[in-house]
Amino acid sequence: MANKFKRMLTAMLALVVVSTFATPLFAESGTTWRANNMVVNVTPSDNEYNFMIVADKDNGSLQTNFYYYETSNHVVQKTGGGAVHLIPVVNTAKVRGNWNPNGPYILGKSNYDVVYCCDAKTPSEAGVYYKRINLEDSEYYTEEQAKKIRAILTNAYPFISVKEMKDFLAANGFKPANELDTSEIISAVQGAIWSIANKDSGDKYDYLKTAKLNQKLGWGGYMNEVENTLTGGGYTTSTGAKERINTLKAFLLALPGVEAKDNQIVISNISFAKPVEATSNDLYTVAVNVELNHGADENDNIVLAAYIDGKQIGNAIRVGKATNYTLTLNAKANSTVKVVVSGTQNLEKGVYFYVPKPVDVDGDGIATSREVSQNLVGVANGETPIRAEADISFENVSFKSGEVSNISYMFINKETGEVKFMKKIDVNEGATSAPIISMEGYVSAMFMKQATSGMFWFSEEVDEEIQNATIACLKAHNPSYKGHNAIAFGAGNHTLEFKKNKFATYSFDGDVVYTENETVVEEEETVVEETGKNNKNNGNNKNKKNKNK
Repeated sequence: MANKFKRMLTAMLALVVVSTFATPLFAESGTTWRANNMVVNVTPSDNEYNFMIVADKDNGSLQTNFYYYETSNHVVQKTGGGAVHLIPVVNTAKVRGNWNPNGPYILGKSNYDVVYCCDAKTPSEAGVYYKRINLEDSEYYTEEQAKKIRAILTNAYPFISVKEMKDFLAANGFKPANELDTSEIISAVQGAIWSIANKDSGDKYDYLKTAKLNQKLGWGGYMNEVENTLTGGGYTTSTGAKERINTLKAFLLALPGVEAKDNQIVISNISFAKPVEATSNDLYTVAVNVELNHGADENDNIVLAAYIDGKQIGNAIRVGKATNYTLTLNAKANSTVKVVVSGTQNLEKGVYFYVPKPVDVDGDGIATSREVSQNLVGVANGETPIRAEADISFENVSFKSGEVSNISYMFINKETGEVKFMKKIDVNEGATSAPIISMEGYVSAMFMKQATSGMFWFSEEVDEEIQNATIACLKAHNPSYKGHNAIAFGAGNHTLEFKKNKFATYSFDGDVVYTENETVVEEEETVVEETGKNNKNNGNNKNKKNKNK
């Protein structure tokens, strides 16, 4: 879109760029396990971003020492680049203080996970916390791309053994399966992932060259069974390795996509209905709908809690088999209503995505995870922390002159420019106010109809392209619009000139506060009063899923 919007941030991450090579580990047959004395200090995170790449300071200096699980010396980036790494990550919700690897990697038994890179040109950064999410919930891939990445990793080392992978390849017609060494497998898998995850880059991620590497000490070492592993630096080429890597990469890319299982991570879609003014006590009624990918079982510990202005309202609700929960909260205008789903979930084996919290590092007005650190992907199971939260703030907009017959609400995504129609309400005759609803990451838009004319209010300045898109959205969803003359403007006191030189002046009270939320539903089942009383929630309302993309 023509105009990019600036997101306000309260904190930035301190970033340290990783060098191309660091001390790796390999634990397959023919190599040496050297991790017995390696200890890394891990600082736990206090939110849902709680996975970290294993890194430490080298002898207390400013040089960051990354501990790679394994390093292939075959380069598969189109230009430049270095050896391909398998990266260990630790769950800081479980690891506190000094961490030491508990042996060669075994899925579900190691005190770390192993992941591949997703971003071919984004470096890994030290001190960055990651969140484990479902592959389909990544902002970078289509569902089809996610299925293809899942197909590759489901059938790839180290999530299955080298022997199991070779047996799979041979059984499916890959003739040079038995000629592959582990280093070639890792580079081919990484090249295939990059080919899908960086599809728009134009790079092919074929074999480029082979690094001449020494055997390294530390946490493991470079694989010593690879062809052309020589002393000294620099690069060489291998015709045999090139053919095997490129052929295996093509084979992996041709695998049919694999659907996600139903028991993926419980990521909540938390949505708010329009606040409705109550009849007494200056309260507004806010309906909140919490939709889960699936219900929890006896091995999970997930709770749902509601807050008004930071104070918990009622008791937390233990999430069970139901996939949909609805709360109704009573709060005053200018209050912040927040709902949090948190706890732990016991995952079955699956392919998961690791993403840092998005930040606008380059100052272009768009916050992305790729500006913070490399996105990662791997196979995991076992306990994982769960946390999803959303909140909404609402204020009053007052009309100083003229009567309004209806109001339509819309939201514009700050990153994509997509306009979402939220709600049309009829305003009572003679009414002088209506709620303003605002959400983090969105520009709020409100259309007010008066007689044969109307006006738009936006929570911040937008360009003509967004104005036109918002008007088109209104026409599509509110038939009463019928092409009324409308002028868009920002917050504050304004004078709007209608047709035939008639004027109407509107006043907007209060600052807009951005809060997290994406869609709005109208549901009311459970009432939670501000006094702290919590009525029983039946949790049996199972609506059709409406996943945010």
